[in-house]
Amino acid sequence: MDVGQFLMKCFAYDEDKIVLWDSGASLSFIDEEFRNRLKGKLETVKDSSNYRICLGDGSTVETKECVRATFTVHGQEITGEYHVMPLPPSIDFIIGNDIMESLDVFLGIRNRKVLFRNDEGD
Repeated sequence: MDVGQFLMKCFAYDEDKIVLWDSGASLSFIDEEFRNRLKGKLETVKDSSNYRICLGDGSTVETKECVRATFTVHGQEITGEYHVMPLPPSIDFIIGNDIMESLDVFLGIRNRKVLFRNDEGD
């Protein structure tokens, strides 16, 4: 794993997984292979086959669908809509700005911590 990436362990559907917090991504993603193993456990929320995603290397990939999924990281349950596509090896979720904004999170880059704003705004 690249030490420059903001990776964290999470727990999803009875499995330990890896999530990448990506402030450069507009949308959030779930790995296609992981999604396929979860048939019947995830709700498809929309067809996203028309979405073409531009990757960091300039190539593009088309997503298959968008599903609602939940995982837990450090006791915080995170539910969101994730576009399905093949992800790099060892990454199961990519959390983009769509979900980070809804959670109002702060990424502590130096200590690799994600801070969640509580209901009081702290």
